[in-house]
Amino acid sequence: MNEQIRSAVLDSSALIAYLRGELGASLVESYLKNPVINCFVHSGNIIEVLYDFLKSSGRSSAELALEALLNDNLFIREDLDVAFCWRAASFKEQIRRIAFADCLCLSLADRIGAEVLTADRHELTRVAEQGIVPITFIR
Repeated sequence: MNEQIRSAVLDSSALIAYLRGELGASLVESYLKNPVINCFVHSGNIIEVLYDFLKSSGRSSAELALEALLNDNLFIREDLDVAFCWRAASFKEQIRRIAFADCLCLSLADRIGAEVLTADRHELTRVAEQGIVPITFIR
C-alpha cells in the first residue's frame, strides 16, 4: 500500500517539548520519524528554540538541540518573500494576541498545505476553531 506523503510544520513549543522529553514528545517523534511525513519549521521558530536553550543551558546545549533536530529530518524553511510577509501580517491582524513566530509557522503551513503541530493551546486554539489551517495539539 502506498501512503501519500504529507507535510507538517512544527512550532517551537512542539520542538522544545520533543527535545526536553516533555509531555507530547512521543507524538512529535512519531512525526519526525515517519517516512511519509515531511516535517518543516520556519527559521523564526528555530530562533525561539535556540533562544530557549541558550537562556536555560548555554550555547553548546543550543547547538546540540539544533543538530538533533536536523538529524531527525526536520527541514528549516526561510520563506520571507512579500506574499509570505503579507500572509503572516494578516494572521497577526486577524488573531491579534498571537506571537510573531506563530504567524510565521501558520503562514508556512498555509503556503505548503500542511498541518501545524504545537503544544500552544493558548494562542492556537482560536486558529484551530476557525479552521484556518489544520492544527494538531501534542498535549
